[in-house]
Amino acid sequence: MRSEVKLTVGMELWWVPANQYRNKESVRVEKVGRKWATLSNGHRIDVSNLHGDCEGYSSPGRAWPSQADHEAYMGIVIAWRDLRNDIYKMWTAPAEIDVQTINVVRKTIGLEVASALTQTGGSDVETS
Repeated sequence: MRSEVKLTVGMELWWVPANQYRNKESVRVEKVGRKWATLSNGHRIDVSNLHGDCEGYSSPGRAWPSQADHEAYMGIVIAWRDLRNDIYKMWTAPAEIDVQTINVVRKTIGLEVASALTQTGGSDVETS
């Protein structure tokens, strides 16, 4: 994910450490180069995606343009997880849903729609 943010010295960002037990914090950009920016918490981030420099290991975290941006992203992550889990728990489709509605949902989330055969109520599985 590329960052749309043009970093400048003095800019405030929201730091979210990879370790969930460490505190999230507001940080300041102290230096900006072509590839890396140095933050007031001592970490450096990739200017193209705001991810912390892993120095050959796992990333220490990620910077966000603001706390609100991070919270909006996490809202999507949590809502998607909950939807995925809820659908996984359903063994059959709800009685009031039809193939067209399912295909609208599939198209909305970027999946291929069902074949024409299943849209007419037929089956893609051959029976002998």
